[in-house]
Amino acid sequence: MGTYFIPGADSPEPERFSRLLSQCKAWLKQLMERRGARRLPIPGLCAYYWTGGVPTPHPVLNISEHGALVQTEDSWHIGTIMEMTLQRNPEMNGNPEASHPSVHVISKVVRPDPSAIGVYFVFTQPHERRRVREFLKAMQPGRD
Repeated sequence: MGTYFIPGADSPEPERFSRLLSQCKAWLKQLMERRGARRLPIPGLCAYYWTGGVPTPHPVLNISEHGALVQTEDSWHIGTIMEMTLQRNPEMNGNPEASHPSVHVISKVVRPDPSAIGVYFVFTQPHERRRVREFLKAMQPGRD
């Protein structure tokens, strides 16, 4: 951060001004946050979706009941609607044969990046949101 000149201020004032400016920037960033819920990292959680071939696991970097950030090299456009299955990667617990809960969601791409996509979950029925909420509760660390 650069230094600021305040006429008539002695040396501690520019530092105080810089701290105040940093606090204001943090506050504005918080106001600009559009997410409706806190996103959580869930180790081993993957998203499966169809791209024309065999679905492969894509790591979910963070998730909430409203949406997720999914790591992918696939290129998606804003507004793309896609069906997605969320499931913990069976390889994570060393037992690929074990049953693993999953949930199916309709997603809309809201933020494409070169290495990830931000998706918003589209719910048409109240029970769909409830199913995602229950799935996320079951996926919390320490609840294996």
